[in-house]
Amino acid sequence: LVCRHWRTLCVSHSALWSFVSPHPTGGLSFDTRLNLAAQRLLSFKFAFPRDNNVMEISAMKRESHRVRSLIATAENAHDLEVFHDIKPLPQLRVLKLGNLDTDSFWDADQFLEESVAPHIRVLWLVNVVLSQSSCHLLSNLTVLTLLTYCGTGTAVSSLTLRDILSVLERSPHLTSLKLRLYWTVDDRSINDGSISSIELNHLDI
Repeated sequence: LVCRHWRTLCVSHSALWSFVSPHPTGGLSFDTRLNLAAQRLLSFKFAFPRDNNVMEISAMKRESHRVRSLIATAENAHDLEVFHDIKPLPQLRVLKLGNLDTDSFWDADQFLEESVAPHIRVLWLVNVVLSQSSCHLLSNLTVLTLLTYCGTGTAVSSLTLRDILSVLERSPHLTSLKLRLYWTVDDRSINDGSISSIELNHLDI
């Protein structure tokens, strides 16, 4: 009876089911867990190619208006293509995309259009390209991580250091900043202006 009582409590508490991954939890199917989340905003987490399940990706597309957080890591940029037509994303606040392939890079701009980018608070991109147009839409971030790992040892992004600093200027509550090879080599744009002081809890450049 005690176990049944706690199970009933857990099943009826929608907040517990708002974190969604393709892996079964407690013997419940993906669709069942999604239904138990009721109308809560959802946090999705995928690791490719293991989680490349057509049914579950389709479910995420269907519930895109409820997606608050998307975390995905992939062995190559091609695996991330499954997210290319996921729209709209009006509630997206956390976006973390990691591409483990150092020879291919994925474009994150589809997630950062004008209706979405200003609402992002946590942005974490590894071997994922961010354009100047998307960069200029970002503001009020609390966490910013932009990392490039490639064999040439040079940045693949077209961003200048000044582009990145402009995001910092628009993010007074930023607490964590991590950058690696994410702006153009021999960039002189920093000489064109100055930036106000920012208080960070974590800095890694």
